[in-house]
Amino acid sequence: MTNFNTALFVALATAAASCAGQENDRPDATSADTLNAKNEVVPHLKSGAAVRFNHEMRAAVDAGEDGVVELIIDERYDEGRLDIEAVATGGVSLSASSASTSMALAGTSRHIWDIYFTAEDNGVHYIDVRATVTVAGDVVGSRSYSVPVKVGNAAAPSAKSSAKVDRDADGNPIIIMEAEETGDE
Repeated sequence: MTNFNTALFVALATAAASCAGQENDRPDATSADTLNAKNEVVPHLKSGAAVRFNHEMRAAVDAGEDGVVELIIDERYDEGRLDIEAVATGGVSLSASSASTSMALAGTSRHIWDIYFTAEDNGVHYIDVRATVTVAGDVVGSRSYSVPVKVGNAAAPSAKSSAKVDRDADGNPIIIMEAEETGDE
């Protein structure tokens, strides 16, 4: 061993030995937690982690029709303000009243926001949503979410096959499908 490696080994061994005899007097603390001036555990919240989204389409919509998607926002703040901004992506336009909103955070935990839209054509389109939480004048975090909007045939449940599954003499699955012969060859 070189002198440097020996010195490094001794330093690490000494540090490990000094820590080995100490007990963890804060079993409820995690590595992400910190201690305040009163030696109390203060949990560390990941930025934006206290806001969650979900959504529901009110009804099936065809191209050119007005539609509504209900955005469900769950949060865990006792105070502050939640600012939400919606941006339509290609093929979708939003009602002016659906572009943004602001909500007071006062321990409610669940908020509902209706987003009114019109889609130009059938298919799956997206509305991007960004929420920003402000507490005591400071932005504490933000969260983004894309709402899929299914328009036209994309909104209809897929048709179920009329095929029937049966078993052959050896127990292997076989599919029995109805067919109509047209006589054209």
